[in-house]
Amino acid sequence: MVQWNSLDDVENGVIPTNLQKAFNKNPNAFNNYNSFAPSYKKGYLYYLNQAKREETKQKRIAEIIKLCDANIKSRNTW
Repeated sequence: MVQWNSLDDVENGVIPTNLQKAFNKNPNAFNNYNSFAPSYKKGYLYYLNQAKREETKQKRIAEIIKLCDANIKSRNTW
């Protein structure tokens, strides 16, 4: 079944609860994330949204926090 609204939260910039909890533990990462342009934020949210398994989500959250803490706006995917 196709979920047409599966990316609505990403498009609207909604931070998932599990990512927000990680940001709460690292205010610097959250401040940096908030300073990014919407397209960079969306990139991180999309990356997390695409994870299916919980362990993959947790790995991606850790990576996002690490990159945001270092003020890196996007993952090097190429």
